[in-house]
Amino acid sequence: MKISLLSLLALTSAASAWQITFEAKYSRVHAVGKKSGGCQNLRSDYKGITTTVSFNAETSYYPDPDGYTAYAQENCKGRAYYGVQGNQHPNKTFKSYRITG
Repeated sequence: MKISLLSLLALTSAASAWQITFEAKYSRVHAVGKKSGGCQNLRSDYKGITTTVSFNAETSYYPDPDGYTAYAQENCKGRAYYGVQGNQHPNKTFKSYRITG
């Protein structure tokens, strides 16, 4: 079985990036990245109470982030919820997040 270069690059990039997933009853948002930093607003169609946040902090070529901060309002404002590697069950409404560390 041959693996194409494009498939190999996709696997490599997925393995070298942190991943975060916000899940509500009827919606889900998944994001990946390589560095910590800036504020990210969740999609406008992501609504409801977030029941699960899954965070995998492992990155191959960059320092691993410490965790994430999720915010009740857009632009990383409002009440904050702090999370770390693994699955958390906050049962809160979020509009934005920032990867920390």
